[in-house]
Amino acid sequence: EEVLEDPEAERLTSAVKAIITTVRNLRAERGFTPKDRFTLYVGGGVDGTRTGEARESNFFREYAYLLTELARLNEVSVDGEAPAGAHQDVVEGFSIAIVFPEKVISEEQREKVRRDIEKTRTELASMDAKLANEQFVRNAPAQIVESTQARQAELRARLETLQQNQG
Repeated sequence: EEVLEDPEAERLTSAVKAIITTVRNLRAERGFTPKDRFTLYVGGGVDGTRTGEARESNFFREYAYLLTELARLNEVSVDGEAPAGAHQDVVEGFSIAIVFPEKVISEEQREKVRRDIEKTRTELASMDAKLANEQFVRNAPAQIVESTQARQAELRARLETLQQNQG
């Protein structure tokens, strides 16, 4: 039995999944709810050397409904020019831009962000102390040390994002 494989289709499908995840994460990081909808601009490959750019554009146009529904967007613009001030990113080799509306941040939301920052700082201080302890680093299994280092990096990135979006 012959197995049909299409690595290009797999790559594009993987890119759609990654874009959906990125939009959802950015929505949450910026304090928007799933009810808030945005416009997403998807460009071609960013390296400029891709030969399948027409196929990529057609794929994103054909499956824009997936992005619209699963990433909760109001519109997907393929190969359109993103307006100035749009959030720019590269996901799996594709340039994307998201237009976020101006958000009025309530005092309750500011307080939640402040609590999240404090909680993240506390956990990060714990990770820093663990990794500064030579005995822990020397005696703990390598897998535990690596997971602690990964968590430390994750917390640093989260803290930076929270502080940038504190508003």
